[in-house]
Amino acid sequence: MQKKLFKHLDWPLWAARIWTLPAIFFVGAELITPHAGDQAVAWEDGVLLAFILVAVGGLILAWRWPRRGGLLAVCGYLLHLAVWPILRGGWAPTWGLLGLFVGAPGLLLWWLSTDKNRA
Repeated sequence: MQKKLFKHLDWPLWAARIWTLPAIFFVGAELITPHAGDQAVAWEDGVLLAFILVAVGGLILAWRWPRRGGLLAVCGYLLHLAVWPILRGGWAPTWGLLGLFVGAPGLLLWWLSTDKNRA
């Protein structure tokens, strides 16, 4: 029998799930907000946005399957950080904010869902 780190593992898991809500709502609001101008979006921005959407999709998926969704969120966040210097040069200016609202809850969900029955 596997020994759990926390006696009642449900409350930290729910805290991590609730922590994902600001990222989900912010990205959703950003996608539906009409932006000024008729400028075309650069393909680099589309690639970087795709990784953010993968990460936020992982956070949404983590509500049902915490291990898979948390892993997907962490991978999307890390891929965004890895590809940014290649496409834009330098570091992503929002790495800390993304890490706080996407990377950290994804990592926490992935770590807390070590129970075999959860994923």
